[in-house]
Amino acid sequence: MKKALLFSFLMGLFWADSFAQTTWSNTIAKIIYANCSVCHRPGAIAPFSLMDYHNAYTMRSSIRYDVTIRKMPPWPPDVKYNRMAHERILSDQQIASIQNWVDSGAVRGDSTTEPAAPVFNDKSQLSRVDFTFHHPAYTVKNTSDDYRVYVLKSGLTKDRNIKSLEFLPGNRKIVHHILFFYDNTGKCAKLDKADPLPGYASSGGGVGVSEANLIGAWVPGQGIFQVPSGMGINIPKGADLVMQIHYAPGSKGRIDSTLVNISYDSVSSLRNVYLSPILNHSTNLVNGPLYIKAGASKWFHEKYTVPVDVSVLAIAPHMHNIGKKFKVYSVDSNNDTTRLINIDNWDFHWQGQYQFRKLMKIKAYATLYADAWYDNTTGNDHNPNSPPKDVSLGESTLDEMMLVYFSFLAYKPGDEKMILDSSNLVTDIEPSIVSTLIPSSINVYPNPAHGLIHIDLKDQKFKSARISVLDISGRLLLEKSFVSGTNTADLDATLLPHGLYLLKIITDEAIETRRMVIE
Repeated sequence: MKKALLFSFLMGLFWADSFAQTTWSNTIAKIIYANCSVCHRPGAIAPFSLMDYHNAYTMRSSIRYDVTIRKMPPWPPDVKYNRMAHERILSDQQIASIQNWVDSGAVRGDSTTEPAAPVFNDKSQLSRVDFTFHHPAYTVKNTSDDYRVYVLKSGLTKDRNIKSLEFLPGNRKIVHHILFFYDNTGKCAKLDKADPLPGYASSGGGVGVSEANLIGAWVPGQGIFQVPSGMGINIPKGADLVMQIHYAPGSKGRIDSTLVNISYDSVSSLRNVYLSPILNHSTNLVNGPLYIKAGASKWFHEKYTVPVDVSVLAIAPHMHNIGKKFKVYSVDSNNDTTRLINIDNWDFHWQGQYQFRKLMKIKAYATLYADAWYDNTTGNDHNPNSPPKDVSLGESTLDEMMLVYFSFLAYKPGDEKMILDSSNLVTDIEPSIVSTLIPSSINVYPNPAHGLIHIDLKDQKFKSARISVLDISGRLLLEKSFVSGTNTADLDATLLPHGLYLLKIITDEAIETRRMVIE
C-alpha cells in the first residue's frame, strides 16, 4: 500500500511538472543570469545585454538558436572527451527549457517571483595586491583585429613567485582576450621604445619575441587566476612584464587602459609551476613542414616523450584561422591513454587556457600526442583569404602555428588527488533524493573552508536537524545536531585534511547534500 501511494505521489509530481509552463520568472532568468549575463551586460564585450526580461524577449530567437547549436556560452572543449574545470556549458535540460520557453511565446510569468539581476563587481577582488601593471591609455587604430603589446619593468630585485593574477580590462566592450608574459632579454622593451604610441603592434601569434615566457591569460567571464597552495609561478629578478591585448573588430577610436594585479607568495620555497609549449611546430612536428596549399586540407601530428613524472594543471592549444580541429592526449608505457583535450570546432577568437578538474599525472616515458586539422578551402568560414592562398608557418594570423602550452610541475605523490575545481565533480555516493528544502534557504559558508563551517537554515521550521560530513567514499567523519529552537550551527573541521567532502543536512522533512572543500 505504501509503495502504491509513493508511486501515485511521484506520478503526480511528474504530471504537474509536465504541464507547468516554463517562464522567464520560474526558470529562464536563473539560467541566463548564471551563464550569459557576465558578458551580456552594459559595458561588456557582448553585442547586447541580457540583464532583464525585456532584453531576453527581444533576442529570444537568437538565444534559442545559439544555445541549440552550442555556440553560446562559448566553450570549445568537447565535454564528452574530457571534463575541464570551470566549464561554461548548459545542460541538455537547460537548453530544452530555453527552447520550450521560446516556442511557447517567451512568457514572463509572475514578475514578483523572478530572481534579481546579478550585480557584477569589476573592481579588484584580491585580498592583497603586491604589484599592479597598468598600461597607458591607448586609442585603438585598426578597424579589424588590433593586437597591442605593453611592457613594464617589474622592479624585482630578487626572484618572486606569483600566487594570483587578476586581469581588469579598462574597456570590457573591446578587450577580447589578454596574454601575459615575462621577458628577461630586454627585447620586448626595445620594441616598445621604438613605437611612439603606447606599447607596440604585434600579430595574434605572439609578442614578437620567442624568448618571452607566457605565464597567464584572460578571456571574458574569467575571474582571478590562482595556483594551488604550495605552488608558484617563478618570475626572475629584473624581468620585464609583458601584456598583449587583443582588441576586437569594430573597436577603432575607442580607448582602453587595462591593468593586471599580481599577488606574490611570501613563501620562497614553493613548487615551481611552468608554462611551456612542450608540443610545438619547431621540434615536435612529425610530418612537417607546417604548410597547407590553397584549396587543400591536412592533418598534422606532433609527439614528445616525457622524461620524468609530471603533474599537469592546465593546457592551452594554439593555432590560427585555418585550424579546425585539435586533439591532445598521452599514451604511457603500458599503452594506457590519458585524454587531455579535444576541440572539434576550433575558433581562433575563443581560444583559452583550460584547467583540469584535478591535477593530471603524466608518467615518465609516456608520449604526448597532438593531432590538428587545417582547412584551407572556401568551406572554412574563418579562412582569412578569399580565394584561399597557400599558408605556411609564421606569427601573423594570416600564417599558421601548432602549439600546445602545458602548465605543469614536477610530480609529487598524491598530486593526482588534488582537486582544482570541485564545483562540478560528480560522485557516485550522493543520494538521489529530491529535497523539499528550497536551495537558497540553506546558507553554508565559507566554502572552501579553513576551519569552522557555518550552517544557517534561515527561516526553515523543523523539529530536529543534524549535520554530517562524509568523505568521498561515503564514510562518516563528523556529525552534529542543531540546538533545539535554533536554525544555525557551527561545525569544527580544523582537523580534516585538505580535500573534497560531502556536507549532508538532515531535517525531519528533507535531506540536502552540498559539496564542501577544505583548504
